[in-house]
Amino acid sequence: MEQRHTLQLATRVPGKTSHAYHGKAMKTLRILVVDDSPVFLRAAVGVLTDLPCLEIVGEAGSGSEALALAEKFTPNLVLTDLAMPQMDGLELTRRLMKFASPPEVVIMTAHTQPEYHAAARAAGASGFVLKPDLSVDLPALLQKLGAPYANDDLPIGE
Repeated sequence: MEQRHTLQLATRVPGKTSHAYHGKAMKTLRILVVDDSPVFLRAAVGVLTDLPCLEIVGEAGSGSEALALAEKFTPNLVLTDLAMPQMDGLELTRRLMKFASPPEVVIMTAHTQPEYHAAARAAGASGFVLKPDLSVDLPALLQKLGAPYANDDLPIGE
């Protein structure tokens, strides 16, 4: 299911791996998207394709597939479902945190109970997004997490 989508919403700076957006140099945020529901996986990718300075380096339908893609493509961020068969998002997060340079992890779920938020943080996740609110909350969370990848804030919402 390996796919690559490069978003060219910002101007390419010749000879560099970063982009220029409103005169600000920015590195591309490399994202791996993981969900066992093909319908929701497409929806999450659809939300991301509207945002600048992102490269979707892979899509995975399981935790084990996500680990293999993460090793191969070294994403800066993994956006993963919480509830998946065989290896859930929490176990995936724990395993990703063992990488020499672990990516940021954002957990997506439909569960609103606070214990899920706490479990995600304990596993090493950087953020938590409710699936029904993904299109609204994810851009703001990526802006917050994207600070290390830009000279200034990511221009999400501009």
